Amino acid sequence: MNNYIRYLPIKQKIIAITMITSIVVVSLASIVFFIAQYKINQTNLIASTSVLARITGVNSQAALMFNDTNAGNEVLAVLAEKPQIISAEIFHTDGTVFAQYTSTNAAHDLLAEEIEKNETAEWQDGKKAEQLKPMFFSDYFDLDQDIVVSGRTLGYIDIRSDLSQLHDSLKWQALITLIVLVVVSMLGFIMINWMQRYISEPINALNSTIQAISQKQDYSLRAEKYSNDELGALTDGFNLMLGQIFRRDEALAKTLTELKEANYIAEQASLAKSNFLASMSHEIRTPMNGVLGMVNLMMQTQLDENQLHYTKTIQSSGKTLLTIINDILDFSKIEANKLSLESVVFNPHNTLLELGKLFAERLQTSGIHFTTHISEDFPNAVMGDPSRLNQILYNLLGNAIKFTAKGQISISSRQEKTENDKTLLYFEVKDNGTGISEEKQAHLFEAFFQAHKEQDWMQSGTGLGLAIAKNLCDAMDGNMGVISKLGIGSTFWFTVWLEQANESELIDQSSGKDVTLPEATNFGAKILLAEDNMVNQDVAVGSLEYFGCHVTVANNGKEAVDFFYGKQFDLILMDFSMPIMDGMAACKAIRQYELQQKLPEIPIIALTAHAVIGVRQQCMDAGMNDYLSKPFSLSQLLAILNKWLPVTDAVAISGQSQNSHESDDYSVEPLAKQEDIIDQQVFEQLRAVQQPGAPSIVKKMLEHFLQQTPKLLKQLEDALVEGDAATLWKTAHSLKSSCASIGAGQMATIFTDIERKGQDGMLQNISLQEVDKYYPEVAEELQRLLKIES
Repeated sequence: MNNYIRYLPIKQKIIAITMITSIVVVSLASIVFFIAQYKINQTNLIASTSVLARITGVNSQAALMFNDTNAGNEVLAVLAEKPQIISAEIFHTDGTVFAQYTSTNAAHDLLAEEIEKNETAEWQDGKKAEQLKPMFFSDYFDLDQDIVVSGRTLGYIDIRSDLSQLHDSLKWQALITLIVLVVVSMLGFIMINWMQRYISEPINALNSTIQAISQKQDYSLRAEKYSNDELGALTDGFNLMLGQIFRRDEALAKTLTELKEANYIAEQASLAKSNFLASMSHEIRTPMNGVLGMVNLMMQTQLDENQLHYTKTIQSSGKTLLTIINDILDFSKIEANKLSLESVVFNPHNTLLELGKLFAERLQTSGIHFTTHISEDFPNAVMGDPSRLNQILYNLLGNAIKFTAKGQISISSRQEKTENDKTLLYFEVKDNGTGISEEKQAHLFEAFFQAHKEQDWMQSGTGLGLAIAKNLCDAMDGNMGVISKLGIGSTFWFTVWLEQANESELIDQSSGKDVTLPEATNFGAKILLAEDNMVNQDVAVGSLEYFGCHVTVANNGKEAVDFFYGKQFDLILMDFSMPIMDGMAACKAIRQYELQQKLPEIPIIALTAHAVIGVRQQCMDAGMNDYLSKPFSLSQLLAILNKWLPVTDAVAISGQSQNSHESDDYSVEPLAKQEDIIDQQVFEQLRAVQQPGAPSIVKKMLEHFLQQTPKLLKQLEDALVEGDAATLWKTAHSLKSSCASIGAGQMATIFTDIERKGQDGMLQNISLQEVDKYYPEVAEELQRLLKIES
């Protein structure tokens, strides 16, 4: 009941509470009135019957005195005038009956047995058990009265009267009470329903105002005041509170606007600083590499002792300066939120082994004992960024060597746990060097903090290495920490989450270093190539023709579907992202057509520059058979063709390597080194597959790139200005693919970042300054190469 009333509207709640209270009060009053009326009727009955008994007793005194029974019966016979009298008896004092009267009413006859039983119980040993006490039974009333003359009791008179009149009276009273209760309740309901509005309407109005404010978030609204009572005071207080909130929100909005402006200015200043640092560090690094290269060449010549000493000093200082420049570049990328991670399959064992080789000479010179401990459960293949993992380890091992004069250094690694196709790897670099105090450990991973600068300033660096390493761990969802004591040594540890991978997916680390071609195989197959990017078309067509394939090019998914309807093909290479109809939609249309025509499924291979695992699954879900990422090597393409096409003829190319490298399905763009504008290996590979007498693949690709790219750059700029995120990231995706295909790794990285931010809708964080800076250099280099090809 309580819960039911609790959830009623205020109007119904007031009516329910008032009606329940009224009904209970009226019902209790009716019950009290009914009981009181019953007692009054009983008292009146006793009084009237007592009077009748005294009169009858007086009239029977003479009969008793003279023992005249007939006279006694005649006196009692007068009671027949009282229809309620059931019977009456006059007793002698010894209990013997002197005279009696019995009603002739048939209804009274039914009570004779009960009266006889009760009357017997009243007399015990010739005496009344209950003298002169009125007694009420269920259907009749029994009254005894003494007959006294001159103080002497002559006998007793016993009169019995039925209670039908009393009962009828009580029934009518109950009925009238019930009718009055119903009428009063109805009138009360009407009055309460009419009166409650003085309470419910102000409350409902206040509630409506609260709901409107909650929905519209408009604190300028005010509640209407209906009265000057407590509800009126509540309304005034509520309106006052709204006014305070409204003024506070205005102040907060103004402050927020000021903070946004200040934050924007600060971000722009930080971005300008970071871009300046990135640009300057890159510009300084290029001549620095030239200096070091010339120094290395100089050291190969005949130098006297002083000259060799000076040259080694220049070399050492140059390497130190280059390290500082690299740290500043990485730190500026982190500050500008431009740090990107690769996603390739690699063997972490090799990373640790290569690390030992890098420091082998330095370790031997210092006389430090170096050991590596790799747990048995350590994976052989993971997916992530091997260069960044190597950078963290390089920094920690370099610091350990720097501050360990003698003794030993060890690197330990193990697999902590696996979750959701990911593995958590733990690495530990331990030394017995100078150690670090607890006070300095708290600031160790802060930028520009140098724990040992006062001990040996010659060994100090920028103070950015550990800060960068910590940020790289964070970027890989890991953590980094240190355990150290002064004079005992330090243990630096870190964890990183990497994707699990199969050993069969490992990328050949030597690919791209030498121009080695796989075995030339004449498949003689008809290939449908669906690719909208002309530069990628040139690369794919040249590579497929190298393997003896006949290629039909479709510029979008719609053309690919139309070609499929009209011609027969042995295999389809389908780009993932295309205009008009993308690769997934085209694949679904082809599969539906095959199902309707009951045709065998043609192998469809997805081509995409998206370097994520999820894309592969999307391609498989769309009905594609395999996956090849762009740009792809000849070995990767050959592996796909061997897998899905029958071999008709195989002839080895003389003078070329016979090594065929199985490649990873999830491979990503082989980007050029940061200091290289164009990776020449891309063109060397294309020249190697150039068919005699055929138009130059390289020339055609360069012409298409130089013709197409300015239009795409204008489209990219317009999309950024107009805030068109979809067009922006799709254009950046196309530019990224083109740049990767021609070996412009730096530009491909820039467009990868723009593409990701566009997909996330972060247009405010996109800047085209790096594009404007590096593209002229790329175009100039490509123009130079085009002249050579011409």
